[in-house]
Amino acid sequence: MTKSYKVLKELTRGTNVPSTELALAIYSIKYLSEQTKHFSHKLDLQALIQNPSSVKEKLIEMFRLIENEFPDFNNVYSCLEIPWNIVENKLLFDIFLTLENDHELNYSLLINEIQTDIGLNHRRDLATHTTPLFIQELMISLLNIQNESSFYDGTAGFGGLLIEADHQNKNKNINFFGQEFNPNAWAMGKLFLLLSGIKNVQYAYGNTISHPAFFEDKQLKRFDYIAMSMPFGVSLYPNEKEQIENDPYDRFIYGRVPQKNADMAYVQHALSSSTGKGRVVLLVTNGTLFRGGSEAAIRKTLIDMDQIESIILLSENVLYHTAIPINILVLNKNKSLDKKGKIQFIKADHLFKSRKKQKYLTQEHIEEIVDLVENPNDQESFSKTINTSYVGDNLLVSKHIKNDKAVIEGEGTYKILFDKLENDSSHTLKFGEIGKLYKGLNTTPQNSSEEKNGKFKIIKMSDVHDGKIQVEKLSNISFKANMKIDPYVVKEGDILISSRGHAQKVAVVPSHDGTLVLSHNFIAIRPNKDIVDSGFLQMYLDSPVGRFTLSDLASGTSLPVLSAKDLETAALYLPKLSVQQSVVNIYRNAQRDYEEQLKKAQYQLKTAKDLAYKDSGLTSLFELIE
Repeated sequence: MTKSYKVLKELTRGTNVPSTELALAIYSIKYLSEQTKHFSHKLDLQALIQNPSSVKEKLIEMFRLIENEFPDFNNVYSCLEIPWNIVENKLLFDIFLTLENDHELNYSLLINEIQTDIGLNHRRDLATHTTPLFIQELMISLLNIQNESSFYDGTAGFGGLLIEADHQNKNKNINFFGQEFNPNAWAMGKLFLLLSGIKNVQYAYGNTISHPAFFEDKQLKRFDYIAMSMPFGVSLYPNEKEQIENDPYDRFIYGRVPQKNADMAYVQHALSSSTGKGRVVLLVTNGTLFRGGSEAAIRKTLIDMDQIESIILLSENVLYHTAIPINILVLNKNKSLDKKGKIQFIKADHLFKSRKKQKYLTQEHIEEIVDLVENPNDQESFSKTINTSYVGDNLLVSKHIKNDKAVIEGEGTYKILFDKLENDSSHTLKFGEIGKLYKGLNTTPQNSSEEKNGKFKIIKMSDVHDGKIQVEKLSNISFKANMKIDPYVVKEGDILISSRGHAQKVAVVPSHDGTLVLSHNFIAIRPNKDIVDSGFLQMYLDSPVGRFTLSDLASGTSLPVLSAKDLETAALYLPKLSVQQSVVNIYRNAQRDYEEQLKKAQYQLKTAKDLAYKDSGLTSLFELIE
């Protein structure tokens, strides 16, 4: 770590002084004193530390001079969130004294250290504005920026993608543009860009969606190459929603943006800002790729217009501020002839190394992904190119590249033979063809209450253990008089499947008294008894292929959710009913024998333990009371 930055961190540790903002402000003074000959006499560091009791006053005056001298830095230091009232002169004196003697300062290395430090030290308020360096490198490498062009980042944060784009293209004539909405992040970005020495850069403050900053001939300016690490899952303010619906720049022509998830506003803005000369590379969550409603309609439009080139799934825990898996969405208005009418899916979530809890990509990983995008070729469980007419509106990589492995704890790892399942038409049916699927009821304090004398019993996730419903432990519940309960009442033989979370639970409704109601955490199948045996269906869903099917169908950014609609169209292997019943009888007899032997073994172990207690004299020290 850079000597002076290490000292600064040590001096600010235990205080409420933000080391990152302070470091950028102080290093910018040193940088400008070295780079601006006509102004350097006003930024004399030696004069700054001549009087230890007035360092802060002189430093703040230097900030004012810089903002007045350089219009591009107007309000930069004012926007930095530094509580100057608690910053002591002694602290600043010690920092500048160290900085004065730091003669081997490498600003490029310093920028990397500070940005990495922000993420790894979990300053969540800042980590959302920066992307790990390896992801920046991957995104910019995917652009393959050519000479005499422009580059744009509309959600630029600390300017990391701008700096990386410049770093990879030092010998090219490129104009750089960026915009950031958060004032502190914008100010820090300005100073990061200053320290990087990047030329030909315009970095504006403002809301990219409601107030885009760059225009040309009174029209929204367009750029040759675009990369953006978009904010995830942000909601639109009512005025933003209205502005989008009446956008004077016609950016949102691909579809209506939902108010609760503005991801597609950034996707459409990025595409509308592209000249079509090069790619648009965006960092997106799984939700952006599979959510329904108007977002699905936008994805369908992008597919129909053939503007999606590649989708790359990366591992979870590669970002600083969230553990969810993320994707790189590669858009292209002018795909090469060999890529037209196709979308490439790359499942790169296995490409990572780990450092403590943080995952990262190596240089080899980055090169492997970039080469695969430039030279597409199908590789089992890794890369697959699909004709757009077969894609549908769900663009999750895991939907199109199946992991053919199923791991069952205590049993082993199984390879699923998809070809046999899909091609055996004599034994393959859809779940929707074997019975009626229905969802559980979402109980709320407004429509129900758990009470001792409730007329109904509710089946919750916690009531299912080891494939059995603990009927005797179900909670009683009452519903409001106007509630329609019948669609959620289970019958003997129904199959319950957990629909939320990572733990898969499957159970058959046993013979019971009273009325049992299914909660919203389940999907149920009421099987046609002429086609399928309930016991066999449970056994199938507990098998490697059944578990894989349920896991593969579930989708979600952090909490997997299984939808009844997806389950209806999924395939399952179903032998003749007589075969089902025969194997179920054999299995149940074996299970009954196992349980009896287990009880016998547990009794023998308990007897041996009691005897050991007696023979050792321990029984004189305690007595059984219940």
